[in-house]
Amino acid sequence: MVSSGSLLQQAVDAMIVGANARGMISGGSDSVRTWGGDDIEQETMRRAPLRLGDAIVTGPGLLQEHGVRAIIHAVSAPALGEMARSRDARRALVAALEQADEERVRSIALSPLPASFDDGTRLTDEQIRIALIDDLVGYLRRGTTHLERVAVVPRFPDHIDLYLAGFREARRSRWTAPS
Repeated sequence: MVSSGSLLQQAVDAMIVGANARGMISGGSDSVRTWGGDDIEQETMRRAPLRLGDAIVTGPGLLQEHGVRAIIHAVSAPALGEMARSRDARRALVAALEQADEERVRSIALSPLPASFDDGTRLTDEQIRIALIDDLVGYLRRGTTHLERVAVVPRFPDHIDLYLAGFREARRSRWTAPS
């Protein structure tokens, strides 16, 4: 469930990337545009303006050559250079997971997106990790899903163990029946 490297190194059907309301790829997912081609972002921008907290699906561009079927854009930031608010990023993640299920995607990769509180104060990496794990586990537990594999790719290699510990705790506290 937690992987090292980059989104592009993951063998998945789809990737979840951040996008702003104008349809521009954001949140450090520039490599998807670089390796997948400008068509991915242009397809998203043609649909703008996009609503914060939503998600849209585009083609994979050149990433199709690597087995990627779709790019799912989690619309979380208002504009280029603006930080996503936590509530918008969290809604957009769930919307992206719903889109993955609608597309019958079996495997996805995503990286944690930076976000802030309503007052503009940036969330810590730990707060982002807790929110992502909570939202991801909550979604997967709600009912049936086509997702068989979710690769979370932390931005920093030294965060891998923190994510693994977070998922172990979620499994212990949310996936197993109390004794």
